Amino acid sequence: MKTNDIVRYRVYELIVEISSVSPESLNYCSTSGLVTQLLRELTGEDVLVRATCIEMVTSMAYTHHGRQYLAQEGVIDQISNIIIGADSDPFSSFYLPGFVKFFGNLAIMDSPQQICERFPVFVEKVFEMTESQDPTMIGVAVDTIGILGSNIEGKQVLQKTGTRFERLLKRIGYQAKNASTELKIRCLDAVSSLLYLPPEQQTDDLLRMTETWFSSLYRDPLELFRGISNQPFPELHCGALKVFTVGNPFFSPGSSGTLFNT
Repeated sequence: MKTNDIVRYRVYELIVEISSVSPESLNYCSTSGLVTQLLRELTGEDVLVRATCIEMVTSMAYTHHGRQYLAQEGVIDQISNIIIGADSDPFSSFYLPGFVKFFGNLAIMDSPQQICERFPVFVEKVFEMTESQDPTMIGVAVDTIGILGSNIEGKQVLQKTGTRFERLLKRIGYQAKNASTELKIRCLDAVSSLLYLPPEQQTDDLLRMTETWFSSLYRDPLELFRGISNQPFPELHCGALKVFTVGNPFFSPGSSGTLFNT
């Protein structure tokens, strides 16, 4: 990267940081023209620049006024359209992970249902990426599934995809057993996020749903996670134990669930 490029991106980072302080700060930064310039580069033709700019735009979306601004300027729609066109772009692997992360964060900060319904290409791409041969794509997809499934609304969105989500869970289970250590850890984090239910939300329907998800991960999911927990790697050991300590009653011996009563 050229020196002037580095300086320009540092300026963008500073502008994003300032704009996150308040709506007034964002308005000031927008008036300067620098935010517009950043967004123009995000949707430009240079795939490496896109990959850099999407990280900053994701930071903008951490605040409510930032998300409002991006929506009003049509940026979210533009990002969605770029994802739609990614299949015909041989260089999409450079920026696609960042674009998917953007929507994952957007969904969990706003409403998983609204974001997934308004931008169906986002969910479609996440499912598609889990079938990729590229570990980077798989990792981002797994992380995103974990983010979406971290609250009840997101869990229900995933449940509505039916058998597609069951196949995705099997894929996560496969990766948890066979992938690199790093990807295994990400799979374990996603699984614990999907299975977690706060005590006040542990209704019969939701407990049955998450128990079904657990059973879909592998032909013998208990043995899978026991095996992972016994591996001589602290990160894997802790990740597997995290799955068992999500507070879900069906992990308890003698519970009404089937996992410990077979």
